[in-house]
Amino acid sequence: IAGILHSVNRSLSAYLAEYDPDGDSQESINRHIESADYFIAIIGRALGDKTALEVELAVRQYEATGYPRVKFFVQKFVDGQAQRSPRVDAWVTELYEEGVYYPREFADSQELLDQVELFFRRLLL
Repeated sequence: IAGILHSVNRSLSAYLAEYDPDGDSQESINRHIESADYFIAIIGRALGDKTALEVELAVRQYEATGYPRVKFFVQKFVDGQAQRSPRVDAWVTELYEEGVYYPREFADSQELLDQVELFFRRLLL
């Protein structure tokens, strides 16, 4: 995803919470969310408590200031694959009902990368 952002616009950079140089401290992650232009949540089968809190922070920050712009990508599961947890399904339903945070679904990593690239290319037109 960082490579896609750089190819779309060299001034874009990605902060990946999983690779936080400050030791993955929640305060550091929260500071990055609060100062970001965009917040992208990628959700698979489950939605952890920490991720849910980060998403809530990004949404509250957006509603208060207009930033970061929030985009959700949720893995869809097709025939023969495990289903999402009930918590993820309920969360996706809530996002759809709110209508503001329309989540995009992806089947595999290539579809996710394609959708992220399309999202940023459309933003920068």
